[in-house]
Amino acid sequence: MKGFLRLVGTVALLVVAAYGLRAYFQRSDRTADGVAPVFQPAAGEGTAGPPESGSASGRLPVSARVFTPSPAEAGPPPAPSNPAREVDALDALAQGKAKLAAAREPSQFVEAWRLLSVAYNEAPDAALRNEARDLLRPFIEREVLSQRLPDDSGIAQVWMVKQGDTLGKIAKQCGTTVEAIKRLNGLTSDLIQAGRRLKVLDRPLDVYVDKSDFRLWVLYGGSFLLELPCGLGLQNKTPVARFEIENRQIKPPWYSDEGVILPHDPRYELGERWLGFKDSEAGTGLGIHGTADPTSIGKESSRGCIRLLNPDVILLYDLLPTGTRVRVLP
Repeated sequence: MKGFLRLVGTVALLVVAAYGLRAYFQRSDRTADGVAPVFQPAAGEGTAGPPESGSASGRLPVSARVFTPSPAEAGPPPAPSNPAREVDALDALAQGKAKLAAAREPSQFVEAWRLLSVAYNEAPDAALRNEARDLLRPFIEREVLSQRLPDDSGIAQVWMVKQGDTLGKIAKQCGTTVEAIKRLNGLTSDLIQAGRRLKVLDRPLDVYVDKSDFRLWVLYGGSFLLELPCGLGLQNKTPVARFEIENRQIKPPWYSDEGVILPHDPRYELGERWLGFKDSEAGTGLGIHGTADPTSIGKESSRGCIRLLNPDVILLYDLLPTGTRVRVLP
């Protein structure tokens, strides 16, 4: 019996001791299981939440912060991405001419190209626009539309052919055409060898047509690339609208009001190439094509399509991939 009582007393003492230890740890700044207690910051200390506006408290961990420089760190505001857009076409023309005269390397011509493109796009009259165009043509023919490989100025991309590459894969990845790659690299077949460097136009192309002066022009990444004379629809049938090139064909059958007319027929009007527009509310069956009648260029002569001289439509066909945007202006 006495042994039993001593055992009960020992257990009671252990229970009291355990209770005391538990109370001690609850009052301390740590817990028995090692989990840190809820931390209540003292005045002026930070938290993990965002700071109040204008407060010095509440700094986030470095890995979670978006850096915003203080006014003293920020320095001057960044320059506009295209400052020449803030000046008129005359100023852009003057600046472009000066840059062009001083340029010696392809990379130095790029700034002149940009400025003269602004002058062309914003010209208030044909005389200024034609001057900008004529200044740009030699540079574009020599550096952009030639077989000369570009430097690192961004005029075009130099593609290093890898094992398994095809012209189709390269064209799709760069947003161009197989024909453009072949034209710019003097290729006579679709076969390419690994290790060859290819010149590839990798900026988006946009086509504009001005009905008032029968003029079509192309922009390459926003910069002037080429201008071509065109013919338009009889009795103002070419609609003022936005289109998208949906299909590209070489001498396709012409589905005219007189039936299907094939290329060998003297009545065939589509010339050497066809760039068909996606049908829209503005019109169906429209596109850009060549012509067997060079005298129809510069006139209202088609059934609504945009006509080009055959050498011009071949060049345009080579350059423009499907999906290219076309905008017809009044």
